[in-house]
Amino acid sequence: MANGRWHTAHADVRVLYASTHPSTALLEMMVQVYGDPRRAPYDLVLLELGVTVAARRGARHIAETELSSAWTEDIASTRQLGDAWLADAQAPLLVVPCALSPVAENVLVNVAAIGDDVALEQVIDLRPKLSRVLAAIRRAPV
Repeated sequence: MANGRWHTAHADVRVLYASTHPSTALLEMMVQVYGDPRRAPYDLVLLELGVTVAARRGARHIAETELSSAWTEDIASTRQLGDAWLADAQAPLLVVPCALSPVAENVLVNVAAIGDDVALEQVIDLRPKLSRVLAAIRRAPV
């Protein structure tokens, strides 16, 4: 359990960070979780989630225009927004801008609020394709 860009960790709060595209998910994981793509493990899997139409319609959206110009560095402000969303507990999904790409979005899932609105669709093994890519990244000079 750890703080995230969009929430403060608490024992009773479970948040799943997801992306609207697999490439964005991979980029976020490599940069945000491991800090350096060269530290990413080879045994990655992609979890594809199915989300009901009702959950999509009820999602809370935060547009980049609603944030300060320094939002990518101002973690306190983004955590405050995410914490308010979690405390409200009305929407199971929070759609937010991606700090790493101006054209991508991430989706936070409030695990306590999802009910039957979000389900695991499939697990995709990324090892066959990523093992060569990650090996090349690890060999690249800094």
